[in-house]
Amino acid sequence: MIKPSVKFAEASSGPVLVENLRAATTGIEKIDFIRVFFGYFSGGDSLKEKNKQLILFLQECISQNNITLVNRILTDKAVEDLHLSLLKSILIMTSGIPDVEGAYNNLEEVYRKKINIHL
Repeated sequence: MIKPSVKFAEASSGPVLVENLRAATTGIEKIDFIRVFFGYFSGGDSLKEKNKQLILFLQECISQNNITLVNRILTDKAVEDLHLSLLKSILIMTSGIPDVEGAYNNLEEVYRKKINIHL
């Protein structure tokens, strides 16, 4: 059985899940939360709403100093599918945060590759 560790932030559309799920100590492997997180954004909601939720989630991770999750988000392969403007926003949000330099550089490289494709 999965026990959620949940914290909510208020958004204009209502409460938003901002914490990870943890597997109970019943022998179930830990859920790969970042995969679940990016999977959520492949649903049927509007792109604008998905982007807003992604930014809110990342802001919450940063405000809670959850460097592990910030690093995982910035280095996940799914970031390659994000729009250029969203990548730029994430780069601005995470610039100068201690302990995410490597992940930041990875995201910056993804951003540069996407710019070169669009030129």
